[in-house]
Amino acid sequence: MLRCKHFDAPKTGINIWHETEETFQSFYLSFGDTPITTDQRSNVIKPLNLTDEIRYSCLAHRTNTVLETAWENDKITVSNLRTYCQQSDGIQFKLPKTLKSSSGTRPWRSYFLIHNSLHQSYESLLIILRERGEKHRILQIDPQLLYEISTFMEKFSLIFDNLEFSNQSAFPRKKNSTK
Repeated sequence: MLRCKHFDAPKTGINIWHETEETFQSFYLSFGDTPITTDQRSNVIKPLNLTDEIRYSCLAHRTNTVLETAWENDKITVSNLRTYCQQSDGIQFKLPKTLKSSSGTRPWRSYFLIHNSLHQSYESLLIILRERGEKHRILQIDPQLLYEISTFMEKFSLIFDNLEFSNQSAFPRKKNSTK
């Protein structure tokens, strides 16, 4: 991996192409011989197709699809549970961790925050709901799956946070040697 960085400019095809070109030049690479890993958005794919660049799908985005599919079954249950906790007097304040909501901009990060907050609060929430006669609100959520997803995603969350907000490359640059 050469670079994974925050992109401030509008994410148009031309801006993405210029950023890619700048990155290639900063590492003394030429187009056509270095594969590029990106997401599946057309604004990324189209400019790379202009010069027939080799493109691989991003592991983070693929992982997101897998996790999103796994989470889809419990999405309504968790959303309803979170809404209930917010609207019921003081439940959120009695939990070790506030139940998080989803965000469309970084879904994989959002899934981690949702799973992790629910995992960390599961036992406390189970007791509170049992006392209120509302235990049915949490019974459809598998605590083992919740634990597994939270544990799995935590590692990725830390890695992607470091990569996304870093202004340095993951590997040192080498200067082109003249022969």
